[in-house]
Amino acid sequence: MNVLFVGNSFTIGNGDETVREPGGIPFLFAELAVAAGVERPVTRLCALGGRKFSDHLQDETGALTAIREGGWDYVVLQGYSTAPTHAGHPESFYSCGVQLHREIRQASPQATTVLYETWARHPQHPMVSGAASLFPGGPSQMQRELRDGYRQLLALLGDGACLAPVGDAWELALLEREIRLHATDDYHANRNGSYLAAVVLLGTILGYPPPSLPALAEVAAEDALFLQGVAHRVLVG
Repeated sequence: MNVLFVGNSFTIGNGDETVREPGGIPFLFAELAVAAGVERPVTRLCALGGRKFSDHLQDETGALTAIREGGWDYVVLQGYSTAPTHAGHPESFYSCGVQLHREIRQASPQATTVLYETWARHPQHPMVSGAASLFPGGPSQMQRELRDGYRQLLALLGDGACLAPVGDAWELALLEREIRLHATDDYHANRNGSYLAAVVLLGTILGYPPPSLPALAEVAAEDALFLQGVAHRVLVG
């Protein structure tokens, strides 16, 4: 399995050094795949903090070059954290996402484009709280706009694409239990959040919820089991 990850700090794992240092979300994904009984995937990361789909089309991260090399089975696309919302640039998100998908399909006709849906800010983040909030409805409003945006892009991509509902899994986890998924900046993921993202991505790509998986990146065993359960419920609907 050859998997290319295209994104920014959310894929790099900038919220927690136990995730970032070994290789970010691609590292967690590969480790979990092996634990699920899959031959270790070949992964590649093309990401820089703050990058949008338009930046990847300009090859600022080397993503376009990597896509055009071909030979990929899956290409994971993670957009800027507000891009599909009213606070971002949804038109660019859609048009550039479609262009990236076309590049993927041209170079790797057998590849699947995996849309990595991101998550809302923590309730204490000024973007979703306070008088100057861009999302007066709080994290639920931001997540709803993210969900709708990624689903709309998925509809535009059509065949050869699927959605990894990472943000939806975050929302469910935070509703079910008091567990910290955000880093101290109330924006990026801590080790729990990154672990949940990797499990959802793996389940999306395998086409079924993975079997019991180990805790990684110093995630507590109890938390790992809970997050796997959340991923299972989101993936099976």
